[in-house]
Amino acid sequence: MAASAVFYRSKQGETIDEIVWRHYGNRIAGALEIVLEANRDLATLGPVLPINTEIELP
Repeated sequence: MAASAVFYRSKQGETIDEIVWRHYGNRIAGALEIVLEANRDLATLGPVLPINTEIELP
């Protein structure tokens, strides 16, 4: 059975790095790259994400 993705909405002042760290910790090497691959437009939003940005955490 494959694991399903989690969807997260950003809160004020959050960065993708901290969201990925909270979700994956150091359990998965390359977790940030995996998330950016699943969310192709995410990197264009800048270092601090807009509030309520939906992020898929595969």
